[in-house]
Amino acid sequence: MPNYKFIEKISEVYSDNWVGTSKYYIWDEVEYAKLIIKIGKTISNHMFKDVFLMAKYYYHVEKINNDKLIKEKLEELIRIKKFPINNQLIFKGLIDGAISGSKKQHMKVCRAIRITQNEIDQINSLSDNTTRKIAFTMLCMWKANGNKPYRASMHQIANEIGINANGKKLKDIYFTLLFKEKIIYRYNNRVERRKRLLEKLVEVDSQYGELFIPYDAIKYESHLLRPTRKSAIAIWRYEQDYYETPYLKTSDYYKEMTPEQKEAFKVSRHKVNEEDMLGDDELDKFYSSINLDYIKKNIDYIAWIYSRNDFARLIGGDVFYEENQAHEKIKVLFADSELTDGIVIDVNNLSGEYDKLFGRNKVLFGNCTDCGIKIVKNSNRTKYCSDCRIKVRNEKVKENMRKMRNKTV
Repeated sequence: MPNYKFIEKISEVYSDNWVGTSKYYIWDEVEYAKLIIKIGKTISNHMFKDVFLMAKYYYHVEKINNDKLIKEKLEELIRIKKFPINNQLIFKGLIDGAISGSKKQHMKVCRAIRITQNEIDQINSLSDNTTRKIAFTMLCMWKANGNKPYRASMHQIANEIGINANGKKLKDIYFTLLFKEKIIYRYNNRVERRKRLLEKLVEVDSQYGELFIPYDAIKYESHLLRPTRKSAIAIWRYEQDYYETPYLKTSDYYKEMTPEQKEAFKVSRHKVNEEDMLGDDELDKFYSSINLDYIKKNIDYIAWIYSRNDFARLIGGDVFYEENQAHEKIKVLFADSELTDGIVIDVNNLSGEYDKLFGRNKVLFGNCTDCGIKIVKNSNRTKYCSDCRIKVRNEKVKENMRKMRNKTV
């Protein structure tokens, strides 16, 4: 059984203080599940992450097909009876959801991944060592997850590669630089919904002369055409906040505006108090010069960077706009999809592997003379990979023995 460093670190942190066990990335979910069973209860800061993982373990590894039995095991795992009755009902619903979702996902088990020369060149092109370390770690996590978006916190990435997770530079790289440089994409359902909404507003607005029609205007128009109970309740709640009932306008109202009225509307709509500003230079610039051209070019950035209140103000979504919390996933944009070729990376020692590729202990790489696979060249005499080296050596031994027999005849 492999001796995973992340299992050792989580065990050590848990023995001292359980708070902080979520700061380590899980490379092998089976080994992590065995650790939970050994301890006898959930060990993550986020209890239901462990519950979902254990539901997958019982279904896929222990081959338990009885949902009732899995539910009993999970309830015992979280000590459900110690919680108040109201909490127990909520937790039972979450457990049912975990059991249902676990059947659609398999356990992640990763001991090594491959990275290509193109990916190494992309990382080498980044500006400084800290940025390269973060990009390298994110790439390895992406490959470990089967080239699919994954969840990883800034602390998990920092701990894997051995950098300070509380430094301002790391936060700037993690939250802004890698995203704007199109190294990664921060994916979640909330952001995707925002993008679709912005694209729809831009499409509608292009027909009305660069006004940026409020989201509420479109939704109110659809409510008039096909009234629903939900939209009627939203309007009613909105009206209760005003002494005088506001007049919600449709898209036609904005279409009939004069250019002067449009400009006045834009200024009044996007005027923000100084104390409400977030201090971001680009955000200040955006509010002072709102236009469709900026929105079209920066939809990804706008959908990701703004807080809920700022985004609602941007689209005029005081009535209908609502936003649920969504878990963020990381998508690595420069990763190659081909996994059969490249240099093998041991995920149990990312710091050491990084030093070999990019750091002080950087090694030379070449291709096997016989099969062409990528190899580490400890010296200029290294020509073959380990498999071909054995094959070539055996062939030479056979040839030498044949020559010796010919001489004795």
